[in-house]
This record gives sequence, structure tokens and C-alpha cells, in this order.
Amino acid sequence: MSLTMSLARAVLARRPKTLTSVETAQKRVAERDAPAAVSRALLRSCHVEEETVGGFPVITLTPREKGSGTELVYLHGGAYIAAIIPAHWAFLGKVVAQTGATVTVPLYGLAPEHTVDDAFAFVPPVIEAVRRRAAGRPVFLGGDSAGGGLSVGLALHGQDVDGLVLIAPWLDPSASNPVAPGLVEIDPMLEIPGAAWAGQQWAGPHDVTDTRVSPIFADPTGLPRTLVLQGGHDVLLADTLKFCERAMDAGVDLRFRVEPSGFHVYPAATFTPEARRAVKLIAEFMRG
Repeated sequence: MSLTMSLARAVLARRPKTLTSVETAQKRVAERDAPAAVSRALLRSCHVEEETVGGFPVITLTPREKGSGTELVYLHGGAYIAAIIPAHWAFLGKVVAQTGATVTVPLYGLAPEHTVDDAFAFVPPVIEAVRRRAAGRPVFLGGDSAGGGLSVGLALHGQDVDGLVLIAPWLDPSASNPVAPGLVEIDPMLEIPGAAWAGQQWAGPHDVTDTRVSPIFADPTGLPRTLVLQGGHDVLLADTLKFCERAMDAGVDLRFRVEPSGFHVYPAATFTPEARRAVKLIAEFMRG
């Protein structure tokens, strides 16, 4: 573990964990911040455009220099109840710098006001518009945590992309994996009860085991090339391992890395060597 990763873990360990109970999750919704604005660093390095699609904002980051023509549609995490935060923009800035990709960020509606049905109506037209703009160049879909799970759900239900980039994907909001609770003690960030409540809100009228909500229950056959980056000290590790094993058994072209000391969505700690390695892996994967 690098010194900076160790310091980041120490800071996280001093903070109260999120989603420790239904009450803390509900409080998070009640006190929810507005989506973080695009950082000044990104405004300097990228052309930033914002449009509205189906009533939701879509932000596109196009590198001012050394663009590769590759496209990435990125869905942020936050247990489906929290908005995009500055760490997401910082991470995406590193991805743009390393890959030269144009990154499109659909800010999907959050639970409990919105559900998976709203996301499945909103995101596919955004991806289709990106495909038209790409004119045959590669289009990737990815995200972290909840955004990673949503990316898998979309790909499993017919969304055509050239690859998936998944960072600690939340694949089982039903919280049914009996191994997961054993990871809570070493995870400095997350607990299960509040997350399970958030997953139920996101499911809306559907059962939380619906494969659009919990893609862990789907047959992964036919998924595109996939990169999965996962921290070893993350309660979601158990589900990620299960998903990767099933995907490889199904013949999916999958690359998988566990950062042994990594906490949840560790690549967002952009000041660490571990995060720099993660971004390098993403760039290599997107270059094919």
C-alpha cells in the first residue's frame, strides 16, 4: 500500500461510514447536495458542453488537445441516491488526459424520486447520440459503483457498446450475497443496511432482484469486452468476484484487477499511485 493510499484510508476511517442504516440513507437523501460543477481544471483542458435530454442534464467533455476520437459514456456512483461529486470530475479529468476520449456524463435521476425505469428511458438515447457522433469509432460505457451496475444492466438489456469500464460496480442491490457482510469490517466506507434500502427505492415497482436493478442475477453471455477494477477492502468485492467468475465462464472477454489495499472506488483518489495505475489500465483497455 502506498503512503498516500494509507493516508486516504486513515482519513476515511475517521469519518462515519455511509449507509449504516435505513435512517442514515434517508437522511442522506433529505440533505442531498446538488450535482458538483465541472472542475476548473476540466474547463481548462476540455471543451465542456451541457444539454438537456429527456429532462435530465448531459455533460460532454471533449479534450482541447490530442483527442483520440474514442467515446466514453460514464455513469457516476452514489448508491442511486447521491449526485455526482468533485472526485468524479477529478477522476474523469485523468481519464480524458490518458485516453484522449470524449466523455459524456448523463446525470440520471436519483432515487427515491426516480427509478431504474427512468434511467432505462434516459440513458439509451444518450448512447445512441454518442454512437452517431462517433461515426464508427469505439464507444465505451462505464461507471463506478451504482453507475457501474447500471452500465452492466444496460449492456445486458440490449445496449450496444464496444466495451464496459467498471469500477467497483454495484451488481447486487438486493444484498443477498452471504459473503458480503464479512467484508464490512475491512471496508472503511460502506455498510449494507442503508444500501439495501437505496436499492429498493431504485427498483421502484420492480423486485430488487430484477436483472436491470441487480445484474448479478442475469446470464452474462454476450457482454462486450469488459474491464473491472475493484478494491480488496470493499464490501462490493464479493459480488464483483462472483460476477467476474460467471462472466468468464460465459466466454466474456474480461480483464479484472483487484487492488489489495483499495477501498471503494479507489481510482477516484487520483493523488495515489494505485489510482494512476488504474487510469493507465483503463487507457490500455480502451486502446484495445
